[in-house]
Amino acid sequence: MRKHVLYIKENYENLRDIKDLLEKVKEKHQIDYQIITSNMLSETEIETILDQIRKASQRAQVRVSSSGGGMLPISRSKKLNVNQIPILLVMDQERPWHIFPNEKGGKGQKFEISFYLEKLLESDQIEGFEQLALSEEDIDRILANFPSMIEKGLKYESREVEVEGGVIDMVFIDSKENHMLVEIEIKGTDAAIGQVSRFSIPYAKKFGIPHEKIRKAIVCIEISESRIVACKENNIEVYQFGIKSRV
Repeated sequence: MRKHVLYIKENYENLRDIKDLLEKVKEKHQIDYQIITSNMLSETEIETILDQIRKASQRAQVRVSSSGGGMLPISRSKKLNVNQIPILLVMDQERPWHIFPNEKGGKGQKFEISFYLEKLLESDQIEGFEQLALSEEDIDRILANFPSMIEKGLKYESREVEVEGGVIDMVFIDSKENHMLVEIEIKGTDAAIGQVSRFSIPYAKKFGIPHEKIRKAIVCIEISESRIVACKENNIEVYQFGIKSRV
Protein backbone atom coordinates (compact mmCIF):
# COMPACT_ATOMS: atom_id res chain seq x y z
CA MET A 1 0.00 0.00 0.00
CA ARG A 2 1.47 3.34 -1.10
CA LYS A 3 1.17 6.42 1.10
CA HIS A 4 2.31 10.06 0.88
CA VAL A 5 3.52 11.86 3.99
CA LEU A 6 3.96 15.61 3.62
CA TYR A 7 6.08 17.46 6.19
CA ILE A 8 5.68 21.25 6.25
CA LYS A 9 6.26 24.20 8.56
CA GLU A 10 3.29 25.55 10.49
CA ASN A 11 1.12 27.92 8.40
CA TYR A 12 2.90 27.01 5.16
CA GLU A 13 1.59 29.51 2.61
CA ASN A 14 1.44 27.21 -0.45
CA LEU A 15 -0.17 24.22 1.26
CA ARG A 16 -3.37 24.47 -0.80
CA ASP A 17 -1.54 23.86 -4.11
CA ILE A 18 0.20 20.72 -2.86
CA LYS A 19 -2.89 19.48 -1.04
CA ASP A 20 -4.97 19.83 -4.21
CA LEU A 21 -2.47 17.62 -6.07
CA LEU A 22 -2.41 15.08 -3.23
CA GLU A 23 -6.22 14.93 -3.32
CA LYS A 24 -6.26 14.37 -7.08
CA VAL A 25 -3.64 11.62 -6.80
CA LYS A 26 -5.65 10.01 -4.00
CA GLU A 27 -8.77 10.04 -6.14
CA LYS A 28 -7.04 8.60 -9.21
CA HIS A 29 -4.65 6.08 -7.62
CA GLN A 30 -6.14 5.55 -4.15
CA ILE A 31 -2.93 6.73 -2.49
CA ASP A 32 -3.74 8.08 0.94
CA TYR A 33 -1.81 11.00 2.36
CA GLN A 34 -0.97 12.59 5.69
CA ILE A 35 0.13 16.18 6.40
CA ILE A 36 2.36 16.79 9.42
CA THR A 37 3.57 20.21 10.57
CA SER A 38 7.00 20.71 12.09
CA ASN A 39 5.64 21.90 15.45
CA MET A 40 4.09 18.43 15.96
CA LEU A 41 7.43 16.62 15.73
CA SER A 42 9.55 15.52 18.68
CA GLU A 43 13.32 15.21 18.43
CA THR A 44 12.96 11.43 18.32
CA GLU A 45 10.44 11.63 15.47
CA ILE A 46 12.73 13.98 13.55
CA GLU A 47 15.59 11.49 13.82
CA THR A 48 13.27 8.75 12.55
CA ILE A 49 12.24 10.91 9.58
CA LEU A 50 15.88 11.69 8.75
CA ASP A 51 16.61 7.96 8.74
CA GLN A 52 13.62 7.29 6.48
CA ILE A 53 14.72 10.04 4.08
CA ARG A 54 18.21 8.54 3.84
CA LYS A 55 16.79 5.07 3.20
CA ALA A 56 14.42 6.41 0.53
CA SER A 57 17.27 8.30 -1.16
CA GLN A 58 19.41 5.15 -1.22
CA ARG A 59 16.60 3.11 -2.74
CA ALA A 60 15.86 5.75 -5.39
CA GLN A 61 19.55 6.67 -5.85
CA VAL A 62 18.95 10.40 -5.44
CA ARG A 63 20.62 13.16 -3.44
CA VAL A 64 18.76 14.74 -0.51
CA SER A 65 21.46 16.78 1.25
CA SER A 66 21.62 20.49 0.49
CA SER A 67 24.67 21.95 -1.22
CA GLY A 68 25.41 25.13 -3.14
CA GLY A 69 22.82 24.18 -5.75
CA GLY A 70 19.71 24.70 -3.60
CA MET A 71 17.60 23.54 -0.68
CA LEU A 72 16.95 19.81 -0.18
CA PRO A 73 15.32 17.80 2.66
CA ILE A 74 18.53 17.56 4.72
CA SER A 75 20.56 20.66 5.50
CA ARG A 76 24.34 20.98 5.27
CA SER A 77 24.44 20.54 9.04
CA LYS A 78 22.47 17.27 8.68
CA LYS A 79 19.23 18.72 10.08
CA LEU A 80 15.70 18.28 8.74
CA ASN A 81 14.92 21.24 6.46
CA VAL A 82 11.18 21.11 7.10
CA ASN A 83 10.99 24.74 8.27
CA GLN A 84 12.57 25.88 4.97
CA ILE A 85 10.90 23.63 2.38
CA PRO A 86 8.02 21.12 2.22
CA ILE A 87 9.19 17.50 2.19
CA LEU A 88 7.23 14.61 0.67
CA LEU A 89 8.11 11.11 1.82
CA VAL A 90 6.64 8.30 -0.28
CA MET A 91 6.05 5.12 1.69
CA ASP A 92 5.36 1.66 0.25
CA GLN A 93 4.27 -1.16 2.56
CA GLU A 94 5.35 1.13 5.43
CA ARG A 95 8.89 1.30 4.01
CA PRO A 96 10.58 4.45 2.63
CA TRP A 97 10.24 4.31 -1.16
CA HIS A 98 10.99 7.80 -2.51
CA ILE A 99 11.62 11.36 -1.37
CA PHE A 100 10.95 14.80 -2.87
CA PRO A 101 12.49 17.24 -3.55
CA ASN A 102 15.69 15.50 -4.64
CA GLU A 103 18.55 15.81 -7.07
CA LYS A 104 20.03 13.23 -9.40
CA GLY A 105 22.64 13.03 -12.12
CA GLY A 106 25.93 14.70 -12.83
CA LYS A 107 24.16 17.92 -13.79
CA GLY A 108 22.19 17.95 -10.55
CA GLN A 109 18.67 17.83 -12.01
CA LYS A 110 16.21 18.77 -9.27
CA PHE A 111 12.85 17.01 -8.95
CA GLU A 112 10.23 18.99 -7.01
CA ILE A 113 7.17 17.66 -5.20
CA SER A 114 4.79 19.22 -7.72
CA PHE A 115 6.66 17.63 -10.65
CA TYR A 116 6.32 14.16 -9.09
CA LEU A 117 2.61 14.55 -8.29
CA GLU A 118 1.75 16.02 -11.69
CA LYS A 119 3.53 13.17 -13.48
CA LEU A 120 1.80 10.64 -11.25
CA LEU A 121 -1.53 12.15 -12.29
CA GLU A 122 -0.59 11.72 -15.95
CA SER A 123 0.24 8.04 -15.44
CA ASP A 124 -2.39 5.30 -15.56
CA GLN A 125 -0.51 3.15 -13.06
CA ILE A 126 1.86 3.53 -10.13
CA GLU A 127 3.69 0.20 -10.35
CA GLY A 128 7.03 0.63 -12.08
CA PHE A 129 6.61 4.40 -11.93
CA GLU A 130 10.39 4.98 -11.94
CA GLN A 131 11.06 7.50 -14.69
CA LEU A 132 10.76 10.36 -12.20
CA ALA A 133 14.06 9.32 -10.65
CA LEU A 134 15.87 9.26 -13.97
CA SER A 135 18.70 11.61 -14.78
CA GLU A 136 19.84 12.59 -18.27
CA GLU A 137 22.68 10.07 -17.86
CA ASP A 138 20.13 7.30 -17.09
CA ILE A 139 18.10 8.12 -20.21
CA ASP A 140 21.30 8.17 -22.29
CA ARG A 141 22.29 4.72 -21.03
CA ILE A 142 18.82 3.20 -21.54
CA LEU A 143 18.46 4.53 -25.09
CA ALA A 144 21.95 3.36 -26.06
CA ASN A 145 20.87 -0.17 -25.13
CA PHE A 146 17.24 0.05 -26.29
CA PRO A 147 17.05 2.53 -29.21
CA SER A 148 13.76 0.95 -30.32
CA MET A 149 12.15 2.84 -27.42
CA ILE A 150 12.38 5.84 -29.74
CA GLU A 151 11.61 4.11 -33.02
CA LYS A 152 11.54 0.60 -34.42
CA GLY A 153 14.65 -0.17 -36.48
CA LEU A 154 16.70 2.63 -34.93
CA LYS A 155 20.37 1.81 -34.21
CA TYR A 156 22.62 3.49 -31.68
CA GLU A 157 25.66 5.13 -33.33
CA SER A 158 27.52 7.27 -30.77
CA ARG A 159 27.23 9.71 -27.86
CA GLU A 160 28.78 13.09 -27.01
CA VAL A 161 29.73 13.84 -30.60
CA GLU A 162 31.81 17.01 -30.85
CA VAL A 163 30.98 19.41 -33.67
CA GLU A 164 31.69 23.06 -34.24
CA GLY A 165 29.85 24.99 -31.55
CA GLY A 166 29.24 22.20 -29.06
CA VAL A 167 28.46 18.54 -28.34
CA ILE A 168 25.56 16.40 -29.58
CA ASP A 169 24.24 14.14 -26.80
CA MET A 170 23.47 11.07 -28.94
CA VAL A 171 23.38 9.99 -32.60
CA PHE A 172 21.24 7.17 -34.02
CA ILE A 173 20.84 5.72 -37.53
CA ASP A 174 17.35 4.84 -38.72
CA SER A 175 16.24 2.11 -41.14
CA LYS A 176 16.66 4.51 -44.09
CA GLU A 177 20.24 5.43 -43.08
CA ASN A 178 19.19 8.84 -41.84
CA HIS A 179 21.20 10.25 -38.93
CA MET A 180 19.09 11.25 -35.92
CA LEU A 181 20.75 13.87 -33.71
CA VAL A 182 19.29 13.70 -30.21
CA GLU A 183 19.37 16.19 -27.35
CA ILE A 184 18.45 14.64 -23.99
CA GLU A 185 16.72 16.74 -21.34
CA ILE A 186 14.65 16.19 -18.22
CA LYS A 187 12.59 19.24 -19.14
CA GLY A 188 12.49 20.28 -22.79
CA THR A 189 13.81 23.85 -22.98
CA ASP A 190 14.29 26.60 -25.53
CA ALA A 191 18.04 26.02 -25.18
CA ALA A 192 17.64 22.36 -26.19
CA ILE A 193 15.60 23.36 -29.25
CA GLY A 194 18.28 25.84 -30.23
CA GLN A 195 21.10 23.37 -29.72
CA VAL A 196 19.72 20.51 -31.78
CA SER A 197 18.81 22.97 -34.56
CA ARG A 198 22.25 24.58 -34.54
CA PHE A 199 24.23 21.33 -34.59
CA SER A 200 22.71 19.77 -37.72
CA ILE A 201 24.72 21.89 -40.18
CA PRO A 202 28.19 21.41 -38.56
CA TYR A 203 27.43 17.67 -38.13
CA ALA A 204 26.59 17.31 -41.82
CA LYS A 205 29.74 19.21 -42.76
CA LYS A 206 32.04 17.25 -40.43
CA PHE A 207 30.86 13.81 -41.58
CA GLY A 208 30.03 14.64 -45.22
CA ILE A 209 26.36 13.76 -44.89
CA PRO A 210 23.65 15.41 -47.03
CA HIS A 211 21.59 17.72 -44.85
CA GLU A 212 18.37 16.03 -45.96
CA LYS A 213 19.66 12.78 -44.38
CA ILE A 214 19.69 14.34 -40.92
CA ARG A 215 16.85 14.19 -38.43
CA LYS A 216 16.70 16.33 -35.29
CA ALA A 217 15.08 15.16 -32.05
CA ILE A 218 14.65 15.93 -28.37
CA VAL A 219 14.08 13.16 -25.81
CA CYS A 220 12.72 14.43 -22.50
CA ILE A 221 10.41 13.59 -19.62
CA GLU A 222 8.52 16.86 -19.57
CA ILE A 223 7.91 19.56 -22.20
CA SER A 224 5.34 22.34 -22.55
CA GLU A 225 2.82 22.47 -25.38
CA SER A 226 4.27 25.78 -26.59
CA ARG A 227 7.71 24.20 -26.98
CA ILE A 228 6.20 21.23 -28.83
CA VAL A 229 4.77 23.76 -31.30
CA ALA A 230 8.20 25.41 -31.58
CA CYS A 231 9.78 22.02 -32.29
CA LYS A 232 7.24 21.27 -35.00
CA GLU A 233 7.97 24.63 -36.64
CA ASN A 234 11.70 23.82 -36.61
CA ASN A 235 11.27 20.23 -37.89
CA ILE A 236 12.39 18.73 -34.57
CA GLU A 237 10.86 15.46 -33.38
CA VAL A 238 9.89 15.21 -29.71
CA TYR A 239 9.85 11.98 -27.72
CA GLN A 240 8.62 12.04 -24.13
CA PHE A 241 10.42 9.30 -22.26
CA GLY A 242 8.00 6.69 -20.94
CA ILE A 243 5.08 8.24 -22.86
CA LYS A 244 5.18 8.48 -26.65
CA SER A 245 6.26 10.55 -29.63
CA ARG A 246 4.76 14.03 -29.57
CA VAL A 247 5.81 15.43 -32.98
